[in-house]
Amino acid sequence: MKRFTATGPLVGGSLYFLYYAAASCLAPFLSLYYVSRGLSGTQSGILLSLPAVAVMFGAGFWGTVADRTNRHRLVFQLSMIGTIIAALLLPYARGFLGMGLIVLVYAVTLSGLSPLLDAMVLNSLGQERHRYGRVRLWGSIGWGVAGAAIGALVDVHGLTVVFAGYAVILSLGVGVSVLFPRQPAPSSSRLTEHLTALLGRPRFVGLLAAVVLQGTMLGVLTNYLFVRLKELGASGLILGLSLTVATLSEIVFYLLSPMLIRRFGTRRVLYAAILIMAVRLFLYVPLRTPAFALVIQLLHGPSFSMFQAASVGAAHELSPAGSASTAQGVMTAANFGLGGMIGAFGGGVLLQTGGTATLFAATSILALAGFSALVVSGRLRRPRPS
Repeated sequence: MKRFTATGPLVGGSLYFLYYAAASCLAPFLSLYYVSRGLSGTQSGILLSLPAVAVMFGAGFWGTVADRTNRHRLVFQLSMIGTIIAALLLPYARGFLGMGLIVLVYAVTLSGLSPLLDAMVLNSLGQERHRYGRVRLWGSIGWGVAGAAIGALVDVHGLTVVFAGYAVILSLGVGVSVLFPRQPAPSSSRLTEHLTALLGRPRFVGLLAAVVLQGTMLGVLTNYLFVRLKELGASGLILGLSLTVATLSEIVFYLLSPMLIRRFGTRRVLYAAILIMAVRLFLYVPLRTPAFALVIQLLHGPSFSMFQAASVGAAHELSPAGSASTAQGVMTAANFGLGGMIGAFGGGVLLQTGGTATLFAATSILALAGFSALVVSGRLRRPRPS
């Protein structure tokens, strides 16, 4: 069993900070940008779902390539460079099809980043995997700091500033990544062998069902919350502060996550996070004053951070030897891929047909139904330590 060393978590925390700082500059603003370019709700939903589709198919692929070649850091760096180039080109794209091609390139290169970073950090933690939440919280700090700043810049310079912010911050991540220590020896297994081993474990399949449900709700929030708030008259500053408030809550619950998981167990933490996320979605329906969204955003920590810390750790425990990156890739594919695609595309259709209030209400009600089915089926069970 690999021992804990400080270098990996230190560099990993720095990369989480930069990766999520860059993401907060771009992801929440893309729906507003597409609308500003004259795209319909359905067209926006298609573009917003492309990254999710790419993650669904690409995350496991990039993880397996990294596992087999033992080139985790190189694959991670190439993915970052690809997303930077695509983000800089997107403002120059013309028409729905032109934008779609650029977004597709962005989506494919982006799909490997999160699972590779999670796997590299978890490997560096060795037997101290419960420390993951405290390393990951630096991503929350980056998200909140950059979110507040980019919101103010959007008010002054317009939406196109988000692409420059994304490129600059992620470029720093490319430089920092060279400091990440070498990963364990490569696996000789093929992608199909890794997937067969993972999907043959009922507990892992149950975990994936919970992840898809949570990812669907998160896909709606990530892509359409700003559309909802803008509809209510929110300024760019309020939009940015909503990210900062969510981050403060996120940091607190990442710090608490090891204690909560030990005290209540993985299954109960995951269930609680799903339920809180559904309630959070519904609270945006009767909202009339944009500033009150900052209060609702305090639920981001118990709904997102707790779920992320518990699910990532559970996936690592349930993965066979040599399949850690593949397991995180499959998890990312289910969460930000399949779930994100359902939330982004389905949300775009609901937005066009019924408006933002209908979108958030319907998602919340459907999520509660899915949560009930998950509980009744008993498919999500506590993972056994590896």
